[in-house]
This record gives sequence, structure tokens and C-alpha cells, in this order.
Amino acid sequence: MGAGRHTPSPTSLRWFWWRGLVFVLSFVLGFTAFALGVGVSDRPGVGDADLMAKVYYSLGLFVFGGLDLGVPQGGPAAARTLLWIAYFTSPAITAAAVIEGAIRVLRPERWGLRRMHDHVVIGGGGELARMVLQELRAVDPERRVVVVEVSPDAPFLEEARHGHDALVLVGDITSPTILSEVRAAHAHRVLLLTGDDLANVEAAHVLSEQARAERPLDGRLVVHVSDLRLMRDLAESVPWRDGLFNSHHIAARHVVDELLLPHFAATEAVDEVILAGFGRFGQSLLAELQERAADQLQRVLVIDLEAEKNLRIFREEVGLAERCAVTALDGDMRDPAVWAALERDRPQHPVFVLGAVDEGANLHVALRLARVYPDAKILVRTVRRSTFVEQMARRHGFVAARIPEHIRGSMRANRAFGLARAEAARPAG
Repeated sequence: MGAGRHTPSPTSLRWFWWRGLVFVLSFVLGFTAFALGVGVSDRPGVGDADLMAKVYYSLGLFVFGGLDLGVPQGGPAAARTLLWIAYFTSPAITAAAVIEGAIRVLRPERWGLRRMHDHVVIGGGGELARMVLQELRAVDPERRVVVVEVSPDAPFLEEARHGHDALVLVGDITSPTILSEVRAAHAHRVLLLTGDDLANVEAAHVLSEQARAERPLDGRLVVHVSDLRLMRDLAESVPWRDGLFNSHHIAARHVVDELLLPHFAATEAVDEVILAGFGRFGQSLLAELQERAADQLQRVLVIDLEAEKNLRIFREEVGLAERCAVTALDGDMRDPAVWAALERDRPQHPVFVLGAVDEGANLHVALRLARVYPDAKILVRTVRRSTFVEQMARRHGFVAARIPEHIRGSMRANRAFGLARAEAARPAG
């Protein structure tokens, strides 16, 4: 889902090789037939011609109508059959190439963009884009939507086309040409939701410059930025600051508000939080804990493959609160030795938050911790809805914190997304 430079996809490369293979096979059929002595009615002597002449006539089969060679005659019957096959396949290959070239030049998917206005432009083809489009279709099924994604193989694109009737454009959302082509300056909303923060920011900057002379972007632009430091810096320096959006921050705030603060308030002793996984979500969670619960915590322990390095970066970019000790432990959360080291210094009143991207690892570790710490609070971050995980959570006493529902709720409440029913239901123009 990013918006970097386009590189040929595996699917397009496979198609290229298959087409090349068919071309070579058709050429070989024709050349073999001539080499075995097959002649043609309108060009006597082709079967007895030299090597280069046979190559020339074999390539000539790819010209529409061939070279007026006439029908195969003479030579073995099997060889004449090969030439007949080449007669049909060779011009078909040429016709397919011409048609494909015409399609690429005409680009019919672009025709639907002409004079489009009051539509929604979504940059990105990942999970956030899927959530937004699903929410939009629930409240405004008639709104025209354009999805721009740099990778033609993004799984969401087929769902967008056929499941949500969106116009899909493969291209770089940071390109001024693409932004002009999708008429972003005339859109009802522009939602930049790729997985690349810099691509989202660059596209927002380009669009802001384009729209300045046409139609202001106030209230119509959403820019997803997952990096906390970059998010804070932009909030102080860009004109579209009101459209900044951080899904990890939203998820972390939900976990703190709905799951951790009530637990801290209900326990008399000061708690220790063990945070396994220190990616964007983990960093956002630590920032929220420092801001809103530092006085209720004895310690926060961060466990990750590069926990110490990432914590140093966090300290430099975000800062660490003096009221709460934060330490790091390098290691793979799936490694029993990591948890064995923790058990030697057994934490008092522990709260485990398993926030790694690998949901299987989160579940595996949760089951282990539930056996070792039966009275502990254990939260497992999940993205996909899973009845199995929910059943395991009830059986073993941990909490499956499913994040997307809370991100959806925040999207609905954020006016910049335009997902409020009354607003979204207005005619698209």
C-alpha cells in the first residue's frame, strides 16, 4: 500500500513471460514447418529456401494477414498442421498486443474522471482504506469514489472495484499529475491513508498547493501519520493540521481509557505494565500511559527485538516522564527465555499488553502468561475478528482488544472523514 515508485508487479511480470513464451512457441511452429519442407501455395520454394528466408517468413506470420503466403502444401502432414496452428496463433498474438497498447494509450478508467466533482478520493489500498470505504458505503452508497494505489496487486483493489463500485487508479498519490487527474481539488473529501507517512504528507502538500487557487481544502482533507514525533511537528507547522489522523494513537487511547484506567483505579497497589511489542501501537500506548496514568504505575517494561534502541529513539523524539520508570528488555516475545528472565524478578500486580503485529504470537504468549500469572490483567491486541480468539479469551481470562472497531468509531466522529449520516447523504452533485 505505499506510494513510492512503481515497480512491475509479480502478476505483470508473469503475464509478460507467458506472452513471450507463446510468441516463441508460435514462431518455432512456423519455422519447424518450413524446415521440414512444407511449402505455401502463393510463394513457391519457401520450403527449400535458406535459413534466413525461413526465419523471415516465420516472423511474417505475425503481420495481420501474414505475407500472403497462401495455404500450406507439401511436406509431412504433421508439419502442415504445425504451420496451420502458427497461421492462427501468430496474428492473434499481434492483435492482442495492439489491443493492449490501445487500452494503455486510451486508459478507459480515466474517462470516468472527466468533470467529476464532489467525489471522495482515497489514497492507499490497505486496511485503513478498506475501513473508510466500507463506512462510506454504509452511509452514502451513491457517492462516487476514486481509490489511488501504487501497487496493482493490493488485495483491497478488487473489493473496491466490484464490492464498493469504486473507480480504481493505479498510480503514485504524491504525483501532481495523478492528483490533478483524479480532480482532488474538486473532491468532497481527500483521504490520504497509505502506509507511508511521507507519501501522505507529500501528497497533502502538493494538493494544498494545487487547491490554493481553486478551492480551499479546509475540512476536506485527512492525512494519516503514524509517527508520533512527525505528527506533533506537523500539528505546529502545516495549514492542514486539523486533518491529521493517527490510527495507532486512537487505538492506544481506547486501550488506556476503556481497559487500563478502570483497572488501575480498581487496584489498590501500584501496577507494573509489561508492554510486549514496541512498534507504532506500542509507542503510542506508552505515550498515553505517561500522559494519563504515570502516577498509577510503578514501572513500564518494554519487550521487543530492539527494545533498548527503540526506547532511546522514543526518549529523544517523544520524551519519558520522570514520574514513571520505563525500562527495556531486548528479546523475541515468543522466546521462553525472555519470560523466564521476567519471572526471576517477578513483577507485582502486572498488566501485560501484547501488542505485536503478529497476532499468532500475541495469542501464544497470552496463553502462557495466563498459566503463569492467573491473577494478572492480560490484554491482547487483535485486528481481525476471530471467534476462536474470543473463545480462548473467555476460557483463559484474558481480554481480546479488537482495534478496528474503535478506529471506525473515531472515523465516524471525525468530521473531516465526512461519515456522519446527515452530511454524507447530501447529493453528490
